[in-house]
Amino acid sequence: MDPFILHTDGGAIGNPGAAATGWVLLRSGNMYAYGGGSIGVTTNNVAEYQALIQALTAMRDVIGAAPLVIRMDSKLVVEQVRGAYKVKEPTLAALHAQVMTLLSGLNYSIEWCRRLSNQSADQLVNIAHAKPFDPRVVVEHGSNVFSPLAQQLRSKHYAAFPSDL
Repeated sequence: MDPFILHTDGGAIGNPGAAATGWVLLRSGNMYAYGGGSIGVTTNNVAEYQALIQALTAMRDVIGAAPLVIRMDSKLVVEQVRGAYKVKEPTLAALHAQVMTLLSGLNYSIEWCRRLSNQSADQLVNIAHAKPFDPRVVVEHGSNVFSPLAQQLRSKHYAAFPSDL
């Protein structure tokens, strides 16, 4: 069974500052769903956790028993989810507990990746910073017509978005 690949990202302009999330779920090299949006004023670390929470909340039932590989460019969140780093800050501890609840029962692995390997999620964050929108989910699976947001991701302005998506 092909694994789902989940790329998530969160960022704040300033720290804390205006924050946004982005995530992309892939399967067999194709976009399955994506989401994200503006989340108000918060820190980078909270935005990173919120991106993962949004994706898992939206897609947990879809993923089911299939293998899931989570890729994030936040070393802190990856290592906290793995249990290698302690979660000391109270706000992050609450978000970490929420993530662990969402991950329970899933066949998952989580890995750190460089920002360049996480461009699709990063670009959704950039779109939300440039033109704020409320968090949303778009499911592309089974559709030949991509949403306006997916078209924007593929536009010349976001030419770094993987061409196979």
